Amino acid sequence: MPFEYFLIQATSQLVLEVGNAEINLWWWPIVFALVRDTLILITIVLFVATVMVFSRFQSLRTRIYNAIEEALESGKLSKGKTQRKWDEIREYAESDNKEENEKALLESGKLLDDALKTANFSGDNLEMRIKKIPDNQIDFKEDIIWAYRLGEKIKAGESAQIDREEIKRGIHIFERTLKDLNIL
Repeated sequence: MPFEYFLIQATSQLVLEVGNAEINLWWWPIVFALVRDTLILITIVLFVATVMVFSRFQSLRTRIYNAIEEALESGKLSKGKTQRKWDEIREYAESDNKEENEKALLESGKLLDDALKTANFSGDNLEMRIKKIPDNQIDFKEDIIWAYRLGEKIKAGESAQIDREEIKRGIHIFERTLKDLNIL
């Protein structure tokens, strides 16, 4: 209640009476205007920043698809060569020989890695390139990383622990990714 009294007095006149003392409040309108204008400016800046962040996320969503499309249009990445290579991989994948299935998994991972490398995605290997792609750009990121790691186990000579169904699943993941990115 006392605060409201002082506030009403301060807004109605430039002198505040406290007991017998009078306090000159010539600065009150200036401080009020500065605080008000500062808060308005902060609100505008936060609104603009929010809009910019949302627009950035929207542009990131389409970045991988645009990068692949640009690589295809520029001729750096050829759909025909990729399809021919995929046909060879498909033959290995359909074989009853486990070593050929493993070769198909490794080659399909290499095909996706080369496509991303050609589209200028940075990273030392496929896993690093996939991890740098935001989650909202690619639907099954964890599956791709799993398939890549499966291929790394095969390269390391741990293929005895991997059954053919896992290999086929890995090949299917790479195929689905290549189709989703419109490379196949």
